[in-house]
Amino acid sequence: MLKKIAAALEVETAALADPVVTSNIGAMYAFFEMEERYGLELRKESGGKISLFFPFSEGGINTCLKEWYTRREEYLSDLEKASSKEEKEALTREYHFWEWNYPTVLAKENSRKLRESYLKKKLQEIEDELKKLED
Repeated sequence: MLKKIAAALEVETAALADPVVTSNIGAMYAFFEMEERYGLELRKESGGKISLFFPFSEGGINTCLKEWYTRREEYLSDLEKASSKEEKEALTREYHFWEWNYPTVLAKENSRKLRESYLKKKLQEIEDELKKLED
């Protein structure tokens, strides 16, 4: 059915489906969609290499990219420090887990950080109360 619709519209079948980026063509359709939705730009770098660029804006895709960049930099830094093959494999599994569970994993991390912050504040209040009692 999809082939018939594509033929009637005179477009590639892949243009009508969600991109499957396991092929060059699927990746290209994903880029086309990102160009439309997020303003993805192509830039020619010195030496002739082509790069992809998202214009900066607060929120949206750039926030997601910053989160990814930060997590990836942490992963690469940890990987460089790893002393064994097993440790490197564990770090890679952890990184892929983060990718495969994005953005749910961020919500869990943020929830944990908020809970930790709350508990530290409460602990400080208790320590302050104890100090008052001792004085």
